[in-house]
Amino acid sequence: MTLHRNSDGELQLDGQSVSALAEGYATPFFLFSARSIRANYEALRSAFAPGEARVDYCIKTNYELALLRYIRQLGASAMVTCGWEIELALAAGFRPEQLAFHGPGKSEAELELAVRTGVGLIHVYSAGELDQLEGIVAAQGRTVDVSVRVPVYCPWLERQVRGWYAERLGVPPSEAYQLLRRVATSRWLRVRGLSVHVGTQVVRAEPYARAIRQLLTLVRRLQDEGIAVRELSLGGGWPSDTLQQNSPRTLVGALAGQSPPSIRPRLASLARRVAEIYRSEVARAGLALAPAVAIEPGRGLVGSAGYLATRVLRSEGRWVFVDGSHNFLPESALVGRRMVWPVRPSRGRLELRHLSGRTLNTADIMAVGVRLSPVGPGDLLVFLDAGAYSLSRANRYAGTIPAAYVLEGDGKLQQIRRADQLSDVVAAMTDVLQLAGVE
Repeated sequence: MTLHRNSDGELQLDGQSVSALAEGYATPFFLFSARSIRANYEALRSAFAPGEARVDYCIKTNYELALLRYIRQLGASAMVTCGWEIELALAAGFRPEQLAFHGPGKSEAELELAVRTGVGLIHVYSAGELDQLEGIVAAQGRTVDVSVRVPVYCPWLERQVRGWYAERLGVPPSEAYQLLRRVATSRWLRVRGLSVHVGTQVVRAEPYARAIRQLLTLVRRLQDEGIAVRELSLGGGWPSDTLQQNSPRTLVGALAGQSPPSIRPRLASLARRVAEIYRSEVARAGLALAPAVAIEPGRGLVGSAGYLATRVLRSEGRWVFVDGSHNFLPESALVGRRMVWPVRPSRGRLELRHLSGRTLNTADIMAVGVRLSPVGPGDLLVFLDAGAYSLSRANRYAGTIPAAYVLEGDGKLQQIRRADQLSDVVAAMTDVLQLAGVE
């Protein structure tokens, strides 16, 4: 992690003073570290042997155009989930064949766009979608690579609890086998592989190990029939090193004022372990052709590279009110616990504080059970892990979406998004009275 305190207690990002970086800029604002994005990408890529794996960045995680271009320049491909993400990825410079299209509810218009623009891979989630896709490619006279989505295997008890949920995202292995056999006989479709998703903010290798064994069993069965499966997608869920896992115990602890555990890097070690498991399982399966690997990081790539800077408005008892808002970090607290660090050194005894956003929204609680030294109006705080599902989910309720900047490798701060203005708020609105001819 590139955010740390120097010997004087001042917060530094990539060697630059956060206080100096924020000087003259209106808060709140998002701040991204290009160095952190590169480090996360290299941690994932280098875990696998050269040519063994492809990184498909999950665009819905954070689709700021400047960040997409930077991620593409690092060497990543892209995973898209809707029609406009296809268009945005192309605008960011990704080639059509670098795109993989996911989603359980793709519309006919989106599939037509994907085929027409030459999207390299379409992940199919059902037999009905495969029917629809084959009709579209036949009508356009094109061919397309297909991968079939399989829900992750889970033990019996877990399957009883959440099996109904997993069923919406793919087909059982037996059906996936039949679908790929059908793809293999199609004039318009080509077998690429199988895909799976093990969860979100996954920090243990075991779920990936179970998924790999499940997929390789299918691969072996298909290979025995002469059907080559060229690729296995292990999906997303790769963790951010600065988002702490939540549990009933940690949530109760936060309310009781317990200090959160220290940050422990997990992404690189998890990627290395999964790569080791993959090689081992491929060897054990005795495959004639080892499929390549695709991984689809979103949070793991940009989560820890983003921060939200916000200033204190006032303090009342244990509550600290800031000019930021839960609207800018809207992801459920159940996913993980973000840490909050003051930019200046501690100036007194640490006390339990709860942080509130500036809106009247009852749910505008930005942090619970934070230990802070006394803070006052104008003091700068930084929320860690604001790079994923923040700007992409931000909304304008009782406020506007803030500006965003990226700290480049040379220490230069570059604006990549301006703060919303009234024109942005009303741009998509229709003046109904004017359309109706009412003065």
